[in-house]
This record gives sequence, structure tokens and C-alpha cells, in this order.
Amino acid sequence: MGSPLFRPPVWWVLVIGCILALPVAGIAGVGPSPSTAAPIVAPELGNPHARVRVVIFEDLECPDCAHWRKLMNNGIFAEYRHTVRFEFRDYPLSMHPWAYNAALLARFFATKSPKLYFAWQNFCFSHQDQITATNLLRYAVAMGQAAGIPSVQVEGAFSDPALFAAIRRDQLQGERWGIKHTPTILVGRNRPGMDRDGSLDVHGLAEATTPAQLRQMIADLEQK
Repeated sequence: MGSPLFRPPVWWVLVIGCILALPVAGIAGVGPSPSTAAPIVAPELGNPHARVRVVIFEDLECPDCAHWRKLMNNGIFAEYRHTVRFEFRDYPLSMHPWAYNAALLARFFATKSPKLYFAWQNFCFSHQDQITATNLLRYAVAMGQAAGIPSVQVEGAFSDPALFAAIRRDQLQGERWGIKHTPTILVGRNRPGMDRDGSLDVHGLAEATTPAQLRQMIADLEQK
């Protein structure tokens, strides 16, 4: 439980960079200027044209989110890959010290490939007991280098206004919905072209709190 983070202060990001002793190209001086570009939309899974959509608000440092992602990876995503559109929203909570930066890095990896986005998310979920605010960037740099991404690009995520805008938009969506916890999993009817820009039409969405309830809600919508 906790309140969603807003954009972190510039000094906090600077401290993290100094602790890691890594040259963070875009962080020195002042923070990123507001972006006028469209925020980066998180990749999706499943069928974008399915009749059912599942929107998942999650925090990469949240143990309950890690548990849900394991359940999803071990069956739900594959089971409904043809019949459900799975959408992802970043909703880092203030009680988690590295969740915001992890979400920012996830959106950076999304600009490279959907595969890297989900690989980074899964890494964070499965290594929550090892990741700290001081070693997070080191793990991200290692993942980037393994994929052929120079470390300076990974470090530069913290000076990219579009990445901050993407997280902020997800937070605002969650606040409008009244989300207080993660994961929050919303289920509803999908329509062609719906929210392709990463916005959120909350009409008809309802929360699923257990895997059994999620499956039942999907089944009910598929029959309508």
C-alpha cells in the first residue's frame, strides 16, 4: 500500500548517480525540461484486436506484483494470448525507494524493443531481494550492454523528458481511477483502436483481485 510517486527531485537522481560512481551523461546540472513529444507507450501482450482488455497497474518493487507476474508468466499470458489484450501501466509507490527509477528504465528499454522491456520488468520482479536504489542502474547497464546498448544510453534515460512524461501519465490515470495499491488489474471490453496512445478509457472497467476472478471476468466478457 502507498501513494504513487510523482516525478522525483533532481537531487535524488543525482545522488543515485554519484553513489554508483557511473558517468551519467544527461543528469549533470539540471533535470530534463518538460517534453512536448507524445509520451512513450508501454508494449502490450496478447491480441490488440481481442474483445477483452486487461490493464495492469504495477510497481516493479512490489512483492504482490511480482507474485502476479509469476502467475501471468506461468500460464495466463499464454492461455489468453489470442483472446485478451494485456496493457501495462507503471505505478511506482512512494514506499518503494527504487521503484520509480526502475519504471523509468523499463520505459527506456521499451524504446529499444518490447522484448527488453519485459525482460527488465521480469528481472526486477524476480530479483527484488537483491536490487537496491544504489545498484539498480548497474543492473540496467549490464542488461543494456548484453543487448548491445552502450552504457551511456542507459544512463541517459534519467535526462529524457519523454520517459518522465510516460510515467507521469500512468500515475495520473491511476489517480483518476482512484488506485491505492498495486497490482491493480482492470478488466473490460476492448474496442478497435482503443487507447492506442496509452490513454485510459475507464468506462466499463472492473477490478479483478484473484486469478480465479480474472478468469471468470474474461470468460463473461468473451460471451457477451
